[in-house]
Amino acid sequence: QLGISFGFTGGFDSVHLLVFHAANDLETLGRLSTHTLTAIASSQSFDSNPLYCIMHEAIYCQKGTPSLWSAHRVRETCFAAEFEHSWDRIVASGEGDSSPVYFTGESVYPWMLDDYAELRRLKNVAQGLAEYTGWGQLYDVDVLAKNTVPVAGVSYYNDMFVDFYLSEKTALAIKGFRQWVTNEFHHNGLRADSRVMTYLVNLLRGDITDL
Repeated sequence: QLGISFGFTGGFDSVHLLVFHAANDLETLGRLSTHTLTAIASSQSFDSNPLYCIMHEAIYCQKGTPSLWSAHRVRETCFAAEFEHSWDRIVASGEGDSSPVYFTGESVYPWMLDDYAELRRLKNVAQGLAEYTGWGQLYDVDVLAKNTVPVAGVSYYNDMFVDFYLSEKTALAIKGFRQWVTNEFHHNGLRADSRVMTYLVNLLRGDITDL
């Protein structure tokens, strides 16, 4: 799950550093040090931000369709071998030394409600949300097509979390939407660089016309 960092500025470097320290610990100590374990734990915020986990898929549900742990179902159906999350099973298979370890990104899985201490008390709530079928429609496409409110947004071409072509399709569905497409930033561009907000404001004002 450390792979979520790959979608943010500096994410590859931070994960590389964790892997480097872990490998060094195993080589010199034969185990992971407390320092490394603490660094790994602090790089994941599921315990301190429980709503992220239990609401992550629910916010996309609509028209009576439950999530039923969508990411988990896809992984188990299509990528079970590549994304085996239990290291004990990997070792038992005899491929522990040769099998590559794949990272996952912005995904939540039902077993997380057992692994993370602060999520355990919310397990029943999370399961209830995953099975809930009372969702309405998220957006009224007809209303968006008649939009009169000035709006601008940015689509990061290499965004790890948001499919570019879906974001482009969404932008085209909103009347008057001014879309800025860039590959200069990652998913967290708005937080990582103040130039993003400045550009969007200028775009909204009409100061930028060379899209």
